[in-house]
Amino acid sequence: MLERIKKSAFTAPLLVIFTGVLSVFVQVLLKKATFDSLTALCLSYSAAELLVFVLPGVIYVKMRRKGYASDLKLISFGFSGVSLVLLLFIVMALGAVLINIVRVGADVGGELAYDAALLFHGDYFSDADTVFLVGLTLGVVPAFCEEFFFRGVMLSEYRRYGMLPSVLITALYFAILHFDIKKFPYYFLAGLVLGFAAYTVRSVLASAVLHALYNLFSLFALPFVLNFISAEAGVIVFYLTGVAFLLAVMLALGEGERIFAGYSTSGLPSDAPVKRKENFFSPVLEVLSPTFLLCILLFVLTVFRVIRLPGPITAPDAGL
Repeated sequence: MLERIKKSAFTAPLLVIFTGVLSVFVQVLLKKATFDSLTALCLSYSAAELLVFVLPGVIYVKMRRKGYASDLKLISFGFSGVSLVLLLFIVMALGAVLINIVRVGADVGGELAYDAALLFHGDYFSDADTVFLVGLTLGVVPAFCEEFFFRGVMLSEYRRYGMLPSVLITALYFAILHFDIKKFPYYFLAGLVLGFAAYTVRSVLASAVLHALYNLFSLFALPFVLNFISAEAGVIVFYLTGVAFLLAVMLALGEGERIFAGYSTSGLPSDAPVKRKENFFSPVLEVLSPTFLLCILLFVLTVFRVIRLPGPITAPDAGL
């Protein structure tokens, strides 16, 4: 019984639940805090990311078996992975434009720009120092912290089930911990892309760089791109962007296939799951553990506001 409880399918959802509770607690603290400078605000926001995602992940890794840290793929990626990361960035950027054209005014892809406007009192392009702090605080730091948690710890927990299940489940957790049912499909799809990058290149750094690139695009470029798209030209731009999006997806999948073929010809070990002597439903039942179902239940309760979450973090007394 103890060995069954120690399995990743049981313990990983517990970590997600703990991280979600910690995230809510930290948001409450930040809403009540006051900041006397822009630097203090940015440091507090970055410290919150480290506290919510990195610290629980590190503690969890320390509690697992010896040598577990080596499974996290916290390594750099070679030149062969650069093209895949760039192609997937194009996929995410074009996808954000498509979603925003379809959902006018929904602020799906421009959520980070909206957060920046709240945190920095509307104008975060005022000077070079502010632009740098915004990019670092809302773009780079969250990307690396979240990728360590989701594509490092979480992906390694489900890796033995194979590429598709592990990427799907970690994308689900990624969407759940954003606590927004309206934007759930967007976060889930983003999680799939980031998971595909980390799994294919075998490096969390690859998905972290991809995540950071997209965050910076969402902060500094996407709002301007959307402003240039008029209502009259929206349909034409949608179709052209859609064609470019599909082309980028096909090129990214082809590049992923090339990378996997390179692993085979180089004699590198496969990440394919080891076949076990059990029926077809055993892995499914193992993944759908009581803790996993509890994680889903808590998410449902939050989105239907049975459990209420704090509103957006603002800095009314920042004195900026």
